[in-house]
Amino acid sequence: PALRLVFGEAGAQVVRVEVDDDADGHPERILHYRAERVSGEARDTNGDGRLDTFDRLDATGRIAMREEDLDGDGAIDVRSAYRDGRLIRRELSNPEPPAER
Repeated sequence: PALRLVFGEAGAQVVRVEVDDDADGHPERILHYRAERVSGEARDTNGDGRLDTFDRLDATGRIAMREEDLDGDGAIDVRSAYRDGRLIRRELSNPEPPAER
């Protein structure tokens, strides 16, 4: 994969690593760093070239929040909160099931 490292001010620390698995110029994963630790990850889970799943990690590296754009419109459809790596709450932007096609 193609990797792009993004450094913070004065180039002292990496703040983001972009991973382009298929070398199409669009990253499929972006790892965010804070204080030299991974603090979050954004992913293109369906291969459409747009990031659609966004994870924030707690201080121990476990997932704390996941936001998902399931329909590709750029808006978050599902927000899930975790404590100690376990799901504690899930919010849906539209609780109605999708219309059948």
